[in-house]
Amino acid sequence: MSYFRSLILNFLAIFFINHIMPGITIKSFENVPYILSDIIFAGIVGFLNASIFFALVMLNIPISYVKMFILAFIISFVSYFILLVGDFYIEVTVGAFFGAGFLVGLVACFTNYLEEKHLYKK
Repeated sequence: MSYFRSLILNFLAIFFINHIMPGITIKSFENVPYILSDIIFAGIVGFLNASIFFALVMLNIPISYVKMFILAFIISFVSYFILLVGDFYIEVTVGAFFGAGFLVGLVACFTNYLEEKHLYKK
């Protein structure tokens, strides 16, 4: 899997989780800034999640699945925690914080696993 595919998959997963998960609401779909903030959030978190494997490679840190999984879950939960405590256009409840953080972390783990397999295929 190439980096671009990983980025798109992470972006789409975050975008659809934000729209499907109960407890995550976007304040208004009629105003462009509200929709744009959802797209920007999904893009930033998708970029960070897709870059985990390459960040470990560039920093010459020994790669293990545990490190990739921990980083993916930290990025996912921190991003939704910022939405939980902040006053943004996207509102998140506590239950959605745990659910969305876990689902986004799983998708990021899967895409980073595929990146690692693609780079080191024999």
